[in-house]
Amino acid sequence: MNVRHVLVIGATVATVTAGTWAGEEKCFVREGDVWVFLGDSITHADTYRRTVDRVLRHFHPDARFTLTQKGVSGALATASKEQFDKAAKEDRPTVVSLMTGMNNSINSSWRFGQPMDEPLDSYRQSMVRFVEGAAEKGLAVVLLSPTLTDESLGWGSMWALEGTAEFLRRCGKLVSQIASEHGAVYIPAGEELEAAQARRAPEQLLRADGVHPSAPGQYEIAGSILRRIAPWAELGSGERKLSAAPPPLAVELKPASRFANDGAAEIALTIRCQAATKVTATWSIGDRRASEHIDLAVGEQTWTLRLPAPLKLQPGDSTDLVLDLTDGTRRGVWLIDLCRVPVLHLSGGKVSGTIESGSDRPEGRKCAEWTLSVVDGKWLSFEAETFDSEIRSDADWPWAQDGINLWLDYRPPERLADIGTDSDVYQVMLQPCAVPRFAVRLRPWMGRGFHGPAVVGGHRTPAGYKAHLYVADGNGQMMRFSKHQDADLSKRDFLGINIILVDLDGKDKGGTSLDFHPAFRSQRPHDQYANTFMIVDLRGKLSGDSVVNVCISRLL
Repeated sequence: MNVRHVLVIGATVATVTAGTWAGEEKCFVREGDVWVFLGDSITHADTYRRTVDRVLRHFHPDARFTLTQKGVSGALATASKEQFDKAAKEDRPTVVSLMTGMNNSINSSWRFGQPMDEPLDSYRQSMVRFVEGAAEKGLAVVLLSPTLTDESLGWGSMWALEGTAEFLRRCGKLVSQIASEHGAVYIPAGEELEAAQARRAPEQLLRADGVHPSAPGQYEIAGSILRRIAPWAELGSGERKLSAAPPPLAVELKPASRFANDGAAEIALTIRCQAATKVTATWSIGDRRASEHIDLAVGEQTWTLRLPAPLKLQPGDSTDLVLDLTDGTRRGVWLIDLCRVPVLHLSGGKVSGTIESGSDRPEGRKCAEWTLSVVDGKWLSFEAETFDSEIRSDADWPWAQDGINLWLDYRPPERLADIGTDSDVYQVMLQPCAVPRFAVRLRPWMGRGFHGPAVVGGHRTPAGYKAHLYVADGNGQMMRFSKHQDADLSKRDFLGINIILVDLDGKDKGGTSLDFHPAFRSQRPHDQYANTFMIVDLRGKLSGDSVVNVCISRLL
């Protein structure tokens, strides 16, 4: 049976029609394709593009195609045509996609309470110019509705979010109309991200700062694309065809253990199945592949996924594994993220460390010395001595001025070290201010309610400054993160942490330099992947100096 998608394809752009899951389907991508992803910082993060590419290469390991992103952070829709012209000259694409509109809502002259008609008309004109420019070159055009803001963060965000979700919702409707009128593919990425957020618990935010989707949100965008381009099907040729997504396989997967050892040759997964079925499992990690036939019984069972080769990751390294399960009619595709991180073992209730710069500094390569303590078995105490002769607090971005940038994962065991930056994952800064008198201030950035139990202080030293942080529950006086989340470490086995010294210099040298010196450097950024923190072993449950975090996300 043919399935008609919510799109209309005209003759001005490469023709796209609808196929079926019954065997006629062809992958939207063709041999030799060059697909350029355009947009703003959400595209520039390069997570959803990389995920689409990863799944395509799982199903087509020997195919020749290129997926690249040329998103520009802070870009307005008005810059879309210029982005395209630049990409068309440099990359010679056959397919071009665009998701934009966020900065039209949060970084333009429009504010809540003002009429939307004029800025929306400007947005529409910009999108039409983009589509017409691509049509002149005969390219296949994919338009994604912009993701919305999360207004639940309110004024806790850097941006004035009020009314922006409705503005972006209207942008999405315009994108749908333009796609229909101008013969472009429409993908409701914004609408489907909202549906995914509605299925999650309130603290499991897909946009921890109210604007930028972290990895789980980015995977939702990738899923919106993958469901429509049939990566499992044979690569197309000639006329492009979209296929209906196969019915989802009614199984749930989760890791049997959050942690694996480096060098592990297998990963234990827990599978919950609603009906007995026989499936073919195929998985790949890097350029290595394996497959197996599995008989799934009703209920919960453990399946050991044997890796094509033992894990060999250095601390900070990340990789991923694509797992495909199908019974010939239904299908499920998962991404298993693996990241090796250090384990910090307490001695006498404390752990200490030093932060070193990778290059020479006027103050020397040693940036800071720090100590983390657990007081009375319950409360977090952090102190650091930094070596920074020039203290500056004049940067535009809060996280880009002198200070100590702390990432803390206070999530309960079932969510700790997951990839998403939930509201129980905190990015907070201890920032010195030199004038009119020296002080250290607390600046929460991500997470909710950190100001409740936190006390900060510090003083100037000849070589820099000292700062301290105490996170306590106020002896039951409601000094908590929230009514549903306290600061008591006695109820936890692990705590996630990273410490980053931020050094802004150069005021008296005619320029500025901004350096981030982490205690632990990971391949993937913390604001995208919260499985990249060091693990503080509060109860001595981990024996080694590092572990591999195992996180599973369903894409299809």
